Amino acid sequence: MTKMIYPTTGVWTGGMELLQDKQPMPADYTDIQPPQPAYKLEFRDGKWVETATDEEIESMQLNNEEPKLQPTPEQQMIAALMAKVTELEAKNE
Repeated sequence: MTKMIYPTTGVWTGGMELLQDKQPMPADYTDIQPPQPAYKLEFRDGKWVETATDEEIESMQLNNEEPKLQPTPEQQMIAALMAKVTELEAKNE
C-alpha cells in the first residue's frame, strides 16, 4: 500500500511524497492530511495549525492568492495506482 506523506518543517507549501508500506516514515514528515483551505499551515505537536492571521487571509483573498492546495487529482491517482501495484506485487510473492 502506498500513502501520501507531507513535509512538516516550516510553512507547508503544498508538497507531498509517496511512501510504500514497508518504508519507515522519514523524519519531518506526517501522513496526516493538511486541512483545506490552507494559507500558512505549520505542523505543531502532531497537528496542522493555520498561522496566518485573519488580516493576512483577507489580504490574500483580496489579492486573489490561492490557498495551498491538496495533492492534485493526478498525484492522488498516482498514489492509488502505486497502492494497486503494491497489492498485486504482494499477491505474486
